[in-house]
Amino acid sequence: MLFVIPYWGFWESHRFYLLVALALPSLFVVSRRFAFDRWLGELSYPIYLVHFGALVIGRALAARWLDIDNHDALSFALIAICVLIAMAYVRWIDTPFDKWRQQRVVGKLRDLPTEPIPAFAAEPTVRYRP
Repeated sequence: MLFVIPYWGFWESHRFYLLVALALPSLFVVSRRFAFDRWLGELSYPIYLVHFGALVIGRALAARWLDIDNHDALSFALIAICVLIAMAYVRWIDTPFDKWRQQRVVGKLRDLPTEPIPAFAAEPTVRYRP
């Protein structure tokens, strides 16, 4: 927050929002090429799932068994633990489940007939008399 206060007038101005609106599409194009960005995106939802429980349990365990004066170091360690748990989730739960799900779809597509199915027959099979 200390770094933002000298520039607060810029953040409140419409110029900042215009700059973000103009730069955002090009940022998406550039970030598509970076593997780190994709990896970080894959971790975002698992981190969301894990963070609350890991932080609450970690703080409770630290308060009970550890005498820590530096709460910043504890917070950093708990954040690192959250990221590690999220990485394990992606590696051993999410990725195998995705592969299994994709194999099911490919298997169903393989069973579909390859010849086109006519929407209407050339001649109707049942004729009605007026």
